[in-house]
Amino acid sequence: MDDQAAPNPPSSAAVPTAASTRFFLCHNSLDKPVVREVAEGLELEFGVPHFLDAYAIPTGAAFRPWIEQALAKASGCAIFLGAHGWGETHLWEAELALQRYRADPGFKLIPVALPGIREEDMQRLGAGSLFQEVNWADFRQGPVDPDAIVKLRAAMLGQPLPTDRGPARLTPYVVRRDAARWERSQRKDRSVLYHGRQLSEAHSLRKAQPDLMASEAIVAFLEESATAQTRRLRLLVGLSIAAAGAIAVLWIRAEHEGRLALSRFVAAEARQAASPDTGLLLAVQAASITATPEAHGAVLERLDAQPYLRNMLRVGEAGISALAFNPQGEQLTIGMEDGTLVRLDLPTMGRTPLDPRLGAAPLALDIHEPSGELWVGAQDGRVYVVQRDGTRAPLRVFGSARLPVLALQVDPTGRWVAVGNYDHQFALLDRERRKVLWTKRFEAQRITALAFSEDGEQVAAASSEGLIDVFRSGSGEPLRRMSTARTGNARALQFARNGELRVIDDGNSFTAFAPGDGVGTPTRMQGSFLSSAAIGPRTERGPLQRQDLLVLGFASGDVVLKPPRVDAEATTLIRAHARTVYAVALSHDGSLAASGAGDGSVAVWDLQRRSQLFVPVPPPGGEFVDLAYDRMGRAVAVTTATDAALLVGWTPQGWETRADILQSTLATAGEAAVAPADTRPDRDGFEPIAENLVAAAAFAPDATRLAWATRGGGLLWAPWPLQGAPHVLRRSGPALSVLALGEDGKALYAVEGEQTLLRFDLTAPAAPVRRHRLPAPARALVAAQGRTVEVVLDDSTLRRVDFADEPARETSRLALTVTAGHIAREPGSGRTVVAGAGSSAGTDIGIVDGMVYRRLHNRRVGGAVSKLVLSRPAGLVAAGDHEGRLHLWDMDTLIPMASLQVSAEALTAIAVSGDGKELSVASLGGDTFRLALDRRHWLGEACRLVGRELTEAEWEALVPGSRPQAACAAAVQ
Repeated sequence: MDDQAAPNPPSSAAVPTAASTRFFLCHNSLDKPVVREVAEGLELEFGVPHFLDAYAIPTGAAFRPWIEQALAKASGCAIFLGAHGWGETHLWEAELALQRYRADPGFKLIPVALPGIREEDMQRLGAGSLFQEVNWADFRQGPVDPDAIVKLRAAMLGQPLPTDRGPARLTPYVVRRDAARWERSQRKDRSVLYHGRQLSEAHSLRKAQPDLMASEAIVAFLEESATAQTRRLRLLVGLSIAAAGAIAVLWIRAEHEGRLALSRFVAAEARQAASPDTGLLLAVQAASITATPEAHGAVLERLDAQPYLRNMLRVGEAGISALAFNPQGEQLTIGMEDGTLVRLDLPTMGRTPLDPRLGAAPLALDIHEPSGELWVGAQDGRVYVVQRDGTRAPLRVFGSARLPVLALQVDPTGRWVAVGNYDHQFALLDRERRKVLWTKRFEAQRITALAFSEDGEQVAAASSEGLIDVFRSGSGEPLRRMSTARTGNARALQFARNGELRVIDDGNSFTAFAPGDGVGTPTRMQGSFLSSAAIGPRTERGPLQRQDLLVLGFASGDVVLKPPRVDAEATTLIRAHARTVYAVALSHDGSLAASGAGDGSVAVWDLQRRSQLFVPVPPPGGEFVDLAYDRMGRAVAVTTATDAALLVGWTPQGWETRADILQSTLATAGEAAVAPADTRPDRDGFEPIAENLVAAAAFAPDATRLAWATRGGGLLWAPWPLQGAPHVLRRSGPALSVLALGEDGKALYAVEGEQTLLRFDLTAPAAPVRRHRLPAPARALVAAQGRTVEVVLDDSTLRRVDFADEPARETSRLALTVTAGHIAREPGSGRTVVAGAGSSAGTDIGIVDGMVYRRLHNRRVGGAVSKLVLSRPAGLVAAGDHEGRLHLWDMDTLIPMASLQVSAEALTAIAVSGDGKELSVASLGGDTFRLALDRRHWLGEACRLVGRELTEAEWEALVPGSRPQAACAAAVQ
């Protein structure tokens, strides 16, 4: 049926928009899952806000006043009716909405039919005519009906139905709808599966909006889509290789092309692999087939996608059910669903099974030192005490109860063990005597988390209705009660040294309850469908202040980490596993974390080391103006602030100051060179932003000379290493915006104001200056060979100016596709790279070779480009952007290799060593990072993380009938 709102007389109100419309959703609570899907579809697909009591009414609040107030403010009401008929509150809401409709001409009333709607129920509302006389919104086929959603939205907004909607836009609702269609076909309808661009968009949408795309149905749907696409690509690759091999005349070329195709195919699959370890190994395998830019880029991006990862291993076929570090952080005990216990030695990554298996899956683990006892809470309701030699003793803590033990913790002093189970019960044991001291029985069904205070004198227990009770350990005396019922049931507890109790609940909220009044404010964390959580550290040192370390596991396989020394609410979401993360753990000191999933994979995370690629370097202070490598392969840089400027050099111990540029400038050019601009407030009282002391700086390509311009218009240069005082080209004058030193270091180019190009001859005693007027403001420049300089202008052109003649003249002009703001040149060649300026240009980058412009494609668009560099020895083009990403291209093929997240701040300086073995990058905040450019190093690092070769089963899924190479064995030699 056509979906129209009940007709009312027209009003003078403006036509509503999605943003101004808020609909009340009247429904039976038994229909809430269906109504919730329709409501989320409206908001996700069309941005139509709604009032649904599950979202809007606070827990514990009187609901009728909230409903009355919501109906009074709503622009309309959708009355849902289905197989469950009318609920008492449901009918009261509908009658209230009907009264408002009769009194308010602008109020819309839309009946909505759900599956199983009955005739007799339709007649119970009012006079029984609403569902008979008004065309309803027809959802009798279920909540994921796209036509019904479109019609309901049109009725809510009072707009006509669209007649030509064009291709469907991919949204979380659309993905969920298609996943539901696939499920209804019992996963047999392959026509629903995504492929190509649609699949890529769905994966991007899942990364961008994980809260809305984390259901098991969507995960399974996208995985099957990826598998189906792999089969198609595998067939194409197989045909390509077969066809190439069939042409005997071109056998050598065909083999080469076939290996290229296979390498690129495997690299693409490596980027999409659901499991990180498989993805890393596929990338290494792709590079071993043929060292393509795509293969090396896949290795880089896979390493970059796993920050903090120390090791990843497959323990067995059974899922991981529990994890625990020993207090020293040297061992990790792994519990598996089949009852297996494995002890992992972290320094060597050696594994020791603790035979025989338990009779049930271990669900909670903790270790006491120095005894080495492993305490295990099992699914059969027992507690097991396992000694170092593997001998074990089962304990019946709760008598004959066989419901699972869900929570267990040994107190820091080793006196007590707290145990909680699925059957309301919580007990405290004397650890040495293994006797129950006291028990508590809760109204809630299960005990979800336990924690001891640092001195062991208090113990906290969380139950499944959001309640948290704190008891005196020695006596069981209740001390206080807290609640997380408004946000969810507690999944992890931990006391801090200052007495606060930290809680993570299954609503993804973190709360720290004060020790006295128990007051706490929840903070929402990243992720959705929390499946496991841990809080640390258990052992804190230093001042009595709270330091929160978190590791969260999710049904999607994602892990959220909050390591030390990050912002209070900063967390990192990582695609860590291919299956649900059922167990997580933190080492006692918080330096390590672990996560285990349903596919038997375990990841160990080093919270002290974020990246396997980039080595952080302590900042020297100030903002980086330019960065280079000298002839000895050492990094040198100019840093500046409003009241300081330094020339610094890299040593194994960190950055060292080589010269104080401020003092050198004052001594040779005087105060005028560094005089700040007028800082007095303007007529409106606004003070201008203070300028940095050094406005621009430039090293020669081999860092043999350095030039800098000051905020007072001064211009100086000096040889490197420094030999005496710098040379003063001018003491003050109009502002100089950009600088460039010639390839041989004999000339210095600068832009005065915006349109006057200057050239200083550094070989002459007085360094004479020549000028050339540019037709438009200059954005950036770079010195070319001889007396030529290349300049990009505001009119989107690249111009070459030759100073060989008098006057200087423009020898060529090239129109660019963007207004370029950055330029770099490969020394000794005619190749230049330019990049767009401003956020609208994004990472639009092009290569100019012989005045022919070619745009570079980028795998991942980031912010506007902030710095460029080319390096023939490294074979790379590199660009940093304002979102802290580093983009790499292969210089020979111009194929995009990788986009890597280096920092949260803009990258302001990039340099590559003369031998092409190292890249350094600096961020706006002054942090610097070094990246080894040896491709074999990247492969070795990937293999080290995984610690195994690609299995035949993993390879068979991609290329049937062949075997993988022992790529890691070759990479680590």
